[in-house]
Amino acid sequence: MINWDNGLFGEEKDKDYVDKFEKEIKNLSKSLNLFFSFDIVNSSRYKRINYKEWSVVLYHLLNEIKDRVSKEMESAVLWRAIGDEMIFFINIKNIDNISEYVNKIFKLMCDFTRCIYNEEFYKKYCSDKDNVYILKLQNNLAIQAAAWIAAVTNEKYNIHPYENSIIEYYNNKSNYKIVDFIGNDIDGGFRIKKYTCQRRLVLSFELAYILSKKTDDLSKLNIITYRSLKGIWNERLYPIIWYHDCKIADNIKFEDSFLYDEINSNELVEEYINKKYNNIIINNKDNINGNKNLSIINKIARDMKIEEKIRFMYSYIENNKGSKMDNLFYGFPRLQVVAVCYRINNDLPEILIAKRSKKRKVLPNTWEFGGAKSVLDKTLVDSAINEYKEDFKIDIDVICDSKRKGLSPIPLALYSIKTEDTDENTDKTDKGIIIIAKIKEETKDPNLCKYEKHSEIKFITELEINKYNDEECVPDFKDTLEKAFEKIKELENKVDE
Repeated sequence: MINWDNGLFGEEKDKDYVDKFEKEIKNLSKSLNLFFSFDIVNSSRYKRINYKEWSVVLYHLLNEIKDRVSKEMESAVLWRAIGDEMIFFINIKNIDNISEYVNKIFKLMCDFTRCIYNEEFYKKYCSDKDNVYILKLQNNLAIQAAAWIAAVTNEKYNIHPYENSIIEYYNNKSNYKIVDFIGNDIDGGFRIKKYTCQRRLVLSFELAYILSKKTDDLSKLNIITYRSLKGIWNERLYPIIWYHDCKIADNIKFEDSFLYDEINSNELVEEYINKKYNNIIINNKDNINGNKNLSIINKIARDMKIEEKIRFMYSYIENNKGSKMDNLFYGFPRLQVVAVCYRINNDLPEILIAKRSKKRKVLPNTWEFGGAKSVLDKTLVDSAINEYKEDFKIDIDVICDSKRKGLSPIPLALYSIKTEDTDENTDKTDKGIIIIAKIKEETKDPNLCKYEKHSEIKFITELEINKYNDEECVPDFKDTLEKAFEKIKELENKVDE
């Protein structure tokens, strides 16, 4: 603790001020964070062989990773982007969410690796179409991932051995704030990252231990081997654990997921295969639901007193209610962009509407117009174009004000709505702008969202507005439709003139 009697500031302070300062120190944020990283495998080899377009391909790959993480895990924050790697963290507000997040991380890794392997990604971004087939044959790029967990605090004094600290730096010239994390668990995460490989997700032991308490998740944990990690566990042997869900990985079991020559090219795989068949790592008579790893995981946890550490981490969940952690990284309010998308069919304007999935936490099974989240490094127009393309497979032209410089969408209305935040004790709202967009003529009929945001999509005319009851629609649905049709008529009449 701070020794106030010695005069922290060089002289004795007024007691009221001291009490207030100490209270502020104690009330600083405490949170349990899940950290995870995606790393592009063989990027150096790829750059060397494909010098023509490597920067374009890698740039778009990293951006798609960032966008998909934001879409799949709305609360995830990009912490670092270092070369060909991106590291995120997400604030855990419900312990049951950990399993869900890890599964999503694994799914994203598999999706991107699959997209690269079947040449879909190259077709999308390579201008030289003749080179796409060559890139596929080279089969160089893939994705690997790592995930770990840490209890984080703003506290700078009296740090608990299980805590990790937040450090803030400021750029001297721009006063731009940089937030960093330091601590034993952060170091451990960077250590285990070295023990993954393409198509693999490596977990910290603490994270694996939490998952092992669920029977379904336990079957997804695979102890590969052991390593002594510098500065971690007093450099005692640390289990290297890979996560694998065969349902996501094209129904391929973990034992069948290795490449035909991986035992010769990867020492971790070689150790796993050799020790598995010699019954060294998995040496347990009790087969619990087909998985023999539970007893060794529990033994390690007891020997290393991990159970005590996990209880400490769980206590951070309660402290996380109303945490100020988000304020460190989110300097701006979230702004939604809703585009009312229309087309002209037989000289009549039709507007696209979509029914929200029954799985949505807010306003399930209600009709809306879709939506996009604004991104700091993109304009509102680009955010709308990109997300409506992703969600509905449509290409749109956002209607902008020609009298203003730059791309300024014409606002139809403003709104605010309760978010789908998993923390029931928060009272946050998303604020948004509603704009008009015309679907390009060459666009085919929209497809259902592959992320299961919506269960039904259709086009309606102005005569169909009253068919929809207020109870089955998002707030102000009919008002938005009426204003939109009026604006569309005005726009189309100008075109005819």
